[in-house]
Amino acid sequence: MTGANARKIENSFTQDPQFEKEIQIRVGVVGMRHEGILHFKGYPHFDFKYDDAVEAIKAQKILGEGTRRPLLADVGLIKTMERKARLYLGGKEAASAVSAVAIIVSSPVARVIANFFMGMNKPLYPTRMFSDTEVALKWLREFKN
Repeated sequence: MTGANARKIENSFTQDPQFEKEIQIRVGVVGMRHEGILHFKGYPHFDFKYDDAVEAIKAQKILGEGTRRPLLADVGLIKTMERKARLYLGGKEAASAVSAVAIIVSSPVARVIANFFMGMNKPLYPTRMFSDTEVALKWLREFKN
């Protein structure tokens, strides 16, 4: 399943040499970093809908190959997130794919959405917000299997 749905990075959106493989989704890219940490990088100014949440978790499961992995979620310049998407991402299906989530925020809107997600939706896995990617990765390494 991974071969058909995941590919080596060539000239992708992220061009991140840390990725072993990636899956493009409507709102961004989900990649597997060489160190075994999943990484979502959202496109600029995206609206995150329920179908996007389902697609993102599916990609995480494919890349994780049946193992729960920590996720670095770079939501960057997110514009909106549907309530149904937040509920799905904080629920059982997402918890079956991720062991912890570090949310990288780089705008006031992203910070509000992340705070709302963590406070109101109470994800079923450890979740923290960061503005520094390296600090977030250090925290996520504690949750590697």
